[in-house]
Amino acid sequence: MIKDQIGIDTTRIRNIEVRSINLEKLFSDQYNGVNNKVKRLSGDRYVNEETGEIIPSFQINDNLFFGEFIVRIVPDYKQVNGTTKRMYTYMKIGAGHVYMDNRNNISIEVYRQYLEEIVVYYMEERYGIEICFQDAEFEELEINVTIPIMGEFSKYRRVLSLFESNLPGRGYFMSTKNKSNTAGKESNQYGKFNNSEVFVMYNKSRAIREKYRNQREREKEKSKLFLKAQFSPNQAYKEFMTRLYDQFESNMECEECIRFEVRLFNKGKNRSRGTSTNKIERFLNVEKASIRKITDPKIKVCYEKYLEKMLLIPFGNWYKKDKKYLRKLIVEYKERYKNAWQGYFYPRLWEKEIQRETLVLIDFRHLKDILNFKIKSRNIDMKHNRTKVLKSFIERAKKYEDGNLFLENDSDKIIEVFDKLKFDYQELFLENSIDLIPKQLRKEKNND
Repeated sequence: MIKDQIGIDTTRIRNIEVRSINLEKLFSDQYNGVNNKVKRLSGDRYVNEETGEIIPSFQINDNLFFGEFIVRIVPDYKQVNGTTKRMYTYMKIGAGHVYMDNRNNISIEVYRQYLEEIVVYYMEERYGIEICFQDAEFEELEINVTIPIMGEFSKYRRVLSLFESNLPGRGYFMSTKNKSNTAGKESNQYGKFNNSEVFVMYNKSRAIREKYRNQREREKEKSKLFLKAQFSPNQAYKEFMTRLYDQFESNMECEECIRFEVRLFNKGKNRSRGTSTNKIERFLNVEKASIRKITDPKIKVCYEKYLEKMLLIPFGNWYKKDKKYLRKLIVEYKERYKNAWQGYFYPRLWEKEIQRETLVLIDFRHLKDILNFKIKSRNIDMKHNRTKVLKSFIERAKKYEDGNLFLENDSDKIIEVFDKLKFDYQELFLENSIDLIPKQLRKEKNND
């Protein structure tokens, strides 16, 4: 079941303290009959001054309780002579390591508890590494919220395309990059990205289905649950994994949903290029991206504000500008084609949507709002007979093979998304003269 809560998923954390390593255990071929995936990396070696222990550079690909763990011994260029070595450590870990998969995110509180109660024990037990997360910091952080939707994801394509086209800031569009929203094809992700940030809206239900797409993949994922139950140091977590294993077949199903996700990169998405900004600190308004000091309320407040900045406010600005454009177009077509203007105007709307690769008209509720105007000086009164005009457009739309897109009530989908993201949008709608809320829903909101 999808939980529409704000939380975190994929992370990359650094500054993990390595207190000691049992090299024999680390480089053993197996643990309890399961092959270890540990390899030495080229580079310097580090000598622990307290124990005299020699630590090489290495990489663990675990994919059970975490993704990967890397220790690199590198020169410490902060030292004057440049010969001192330092240890650089990082770990990749996400919600899919805590649960069966990552259809639901996790709170920072659950994340910390998992690291300290599960991962710390497991690292020493299986790999002979004593670690501490006391000073660990986020280098990459994903924050998201997933909302269940009333229809299939494909039915929300035009709405998400509109949101994408309005996204503020520099960067590249996701659906433009993969070219899958043109020529009648449908994209499964919409968003914008640059070197330090990715914002994406995508089909999470499809991603989960892909994870269990065939028998081989299903068996692979099920075996992971079995191993996690076997290797778990915590009895409660062991029982949780066992329960997921027993209920695996039914838990594979995932309801239709959209994930709204931001990925923040302190060292740049393309790490070879790097970035000069501490994106995570700036996003959360904290001095240091410490996993111990960042809180769930802080993440929630900052992400809610971010979503409003990316989706709600740009939509209000677009609607105001689009209304002005469409009314001007109506006046132009009425003056040019007189009583025959509707026959020319409707195909023009469709052509514009194809040219722009994003919608110009949401639906006929949107058009009804557009038609609510009159210009006395030019003897144009659309308000007077807009019901008749609207009915004419609807009948015309039914005759077009592709014209039914304007009949799909995409206004309802926009309101649905805003409601499920818990936006307080009524004031913004009032300020920008947005009349999209159905009468019944408007009555319900007024009674609340």
